[in-house]
Amino acid sequence: DKEVYTITYTTTREILLNKNVRIGRPDFDSENDVVFDYLYKHPKTTHTKEKIETETHREIGKPLHKIVENLGFTKDLKKIFFKVSKTSICFNNPVTERDMQDMGLQHINL
Repeated sequence: DKEVYTITYTTTREILLNKNVRIGRPDFDSENDVVFDYLYKHPKTTHTKEKIETETHREIGKPLHKIVENLGFTKDLKKIFFKVSKTSICFNNPVTERDMQDMGLQHINL
């Protein structure tokens, strides 16, 4: 299945879409940075807020959906890359043609 959209998290903490569109850049060691770094290293798996806190040794004060928005994932980007509830989150990276079909999308608006 062909990859359509991919997120890269650089060593300078830049979040890039398909290696050329900058989505965001969280502050070093911030709650957003720690949570996204963890999700980036563990994609396509559902994680509870408690599991992330245990694994990262950090308490998460913000709601998970707020962290996603703060990172720059809004509208279609949020829809294709994240499944978020009050207690759990899943980072879908990379997004494939099949993922897009399953969501009923042909492309995204940035």
